[in-house]
Amino acid sequence: MWKSTGRKPKSLDFPPCPDSLLYLWNAWLRLVNDSWLTYQEIKAYCELTGLVFTPGEVEQIRTLDRLYWRTLNDN
Repeated sequence: MWKSTGRKPKSLDFPPCPDSLLYLWNAWLRLVNDSWLTYQEIKAYCELTGLVFTPGEVEQIRTLDRLYWRTLNDN
């Protein structure tokens, strides 16, 4: 719709990701695949990259993933 009308839908009008959370957003972008993220996938990613996430950060990544899949499935 945005491309055809040239107007951004209100549903896409949201604030940018805060700089302090970009590392979680970038991690999710690298992890996202064709199904829901598992704890094992996040753990493997941390082992391969040397990153260490707190349990709260892991839950934030999983929340991003759940929102992504919910949005995809609602359309």
